[in-house]
Amino acid sequence: MKQEIETHDKIQREVERMDLRTSKLEDKQEWIESKELEYQLRFRNIWEDSKEDIRKTTIEIISNMLQCPIEEAEDRTDRVYRINTNYAKRNKTPRDVIVNFTKKIFRDEILKANNDQPVIFKGKKIAILKEYPTETLNRRRKYLFLVDELKKHNLRFRWERTEGLMTTYRGQKFWITSEGKYSDHCPLELTINQKENSWRWKLDGNLLKKKEDIERNRKILEEFFR
Repeated sequence: MKQEIETHDKIQREVERMDLRTSKLEDKQEWIESKELEYQLRFRNIWEDSKEDIRKTTIEIISNMLQCPIEEAEDRTDRVYRINTNYAKRNKTPRDVIVNFTKKIFRDEILKANNDQPVIFKGKKIAILKEYPTETLNRRRKYLFLVDELKKHNLRFRWERTEGLMTTYRGQKFWITSEGKYSDHCPLELTINQKENSWRWKLDGNLLKKKEDIERNRKILEEFFR
């Protein structure tokens, strides 16, 4: 019996080590993929034609955005191609266009230009989107309902690098960083006024020492999620 227990414990430790190695490999793969995607953007809603030269069309759009010669836009652009997506099939829109740039700084210039003035092509607004690894997108899906609410109330937010997002409300920063670990009635964990690189304190732990601070923050939370 003792030998069986020892064997079981040994197998369990080996499984845990394998899980840890697998997790590290997955994290490394995601990091490598994210670095590769830093050179890439997705253009959505560019009119599609069976006889099109999508590279030429895209470079013309880039040239107009950056107010630079066609030749310069050509030099900055690597690969250009369309891809099939469920979004295009579901909404009956043109297929997305993937654009790879020769340097990350060129991609960043496009994002800034698009932020300053949205692109209109043939009467339609072109959406220009960053690309993210599949694992990153999968982690973010559980927060999409909250993102919709934030957008509805014109509240700015940003995605956290590893998990969740941060938003600001009435001068306070709120981190929503994980699925609930404590009860079925708390699907997400929210942190108030966390500073960068600091521990994340839970409000439920009453680590806000003063009673008036606790009550004030509770009221803010109730209004925030109303």
